[in-house]
Amino acid sequence: MAASFWPYMIPFDVTIAQAAAPASSLKFLVYGAGMFILPIVLMYTIVVYWVFRGKVREEAHYE
Repeated sequence: MAASFWPYMIPFDVTIAQAAAPASSLKFLVYGAGMFILPIVLMYTIVVYWVFRGKVREEAHYE
């Protein structure tokens, strides 16, 4: 159904280009989230998996 409204976000009223954020805001998000926050989240996830590896025994069945 969503594909049938292409290129409109709100059917026959607002296009995707009109609904998009300004380019400066999108650049801020790419540099802020993509280059700063995402690596921190990935490093945290790796550390947590490393710290808690092997803590659950195989015979513990969770259903």
